[in-house]
Amino acid sequence: MEFRKTYRDLEMRVFRTLRDLVGNSTIKSKHCGEKIIALQNYTYSELAILNGRLTFLDSNGCHYSVYTVSLEDLIDIIEKVK
Repeated sequence: MEFRKTYRDLEMRVFRTLRDLVGNSTIKSKHCGEKIIALQNYTYSELAILNGRLTFLDSNGCHYSVYTVSLEDLIDIIEKVK
C-alpha cells in the first residue's frame, strides 16, 4: 500500500533530521560525553546517537529506544529545536 511507503519515508526523513540536529549540536551529554539534543518537558532529558542509533537518555543516564515515543513526538522535538 502507498500509505506504508509514505509513512516509512516520513519516518526516515524525521530520523535523518534528528541525526543532523544531534551531529551539529554543541551540547554534550551529562552522562556519556556525546553530542545531544537537550529535551525539556519530556520523559527523557537527552537525545544522542549511541552505537549508531538515536537513543533517549533519562536524567539518570538510562538508555531508551527512539521508538518509545510516537513519530508525532519526534516531529515536535524537531520543531522545538529548529
